[in-house]
Amino acid sequence: MLNFSSPSLASYHLEKLVKMDLVSKNNSGRYVAVEGVKVEVFSEFVRLMGMMVPRYFFYSMALTTMLLTYILIYPIKLTPEGIAAILFGIVGCLIMWIETIRAWIKRPF
Repeated sequence: MLNFSSPSLASYHLEKLVKMDLVSKNNSGRYVAVEGVKVEVFSEFVRLMGMMVPRYFFYSMALTTMLLTYILIYPIKLTPEGIAAILFGIVGCLIMWIETIRAWIKRPF
């Protein structure tokens, strides 16, 4: 027994499980657990202060911090090496942030 305070609270939680594709609602209105749930999706997230955050977020933050630190510490030189370093950093940051946003949009909860 779950001891929910009201039936509407139980219904709310069941609907959240339906959105996560962990439970389905059949034609008679009964809820049925889904077989073969893909839990590997949850391994791509970390709980941080009560929120599920994509792991990519931490990589994106680290790469962005490294790029900004590089830009602040080393003067920007318009040499091929300087331009390549900044360009590689920007491209890496963009890729990581795009993947972070994609993971956030596709989150199962």
